[in-house]
Amino acid sequence: MIDIERKPGYLYLLKNKILGGYKIGITTAPTSRFKALAVGEKTELIGYWQHDGYRELERYYHKLYSVERVPQSEWFNLDDEAVAAIVDQMYSSAVTQYLSPEVQAQFVGTQFNFNPPADTSGVNGFIVAALAASLAYLLGAAVG
Repeated sequence: MIDIERKPGYLYLLKNKILGGYKIGITTAPTSRFKALAVGEKTELIGYWQHDGYRELERYYHKLYSVERVPQSEWFNLDDEAVAAIVDQMYSSAVTQYLSPEVQAQFVGTQFNFNPPADTSGVNGFIVAALAASLAYLLGAAVG
């Protein structure tokens, strides 16, 4: 049997600082992807979420917001409600996540607890990620 290492995948949401609009995309290498997309210069990172079904999620959101899509691109004219819906939906199913502090401040309440993605490389990272996911689940069950 051949062991194939699978890279974690991420769905991300960016905002264009100059023209407005949001990019819904995916990557397996957030650091290099965000550098290529000029995050911090021309675009603002709203958030990114690690998810096993990241490809399917991208297709889902592209279809869901197809009316707001800029033709032949991954850019969308989303309103605040749509952005909040994406953040809320991704929070409920992501393995790890990051949300910009400015956006995070808009989501106040016990149902939101945003943490930067943990380093999940190696066995220790896996254990930390598994414990964090279990704790988040238990706390969510206790709150809800």
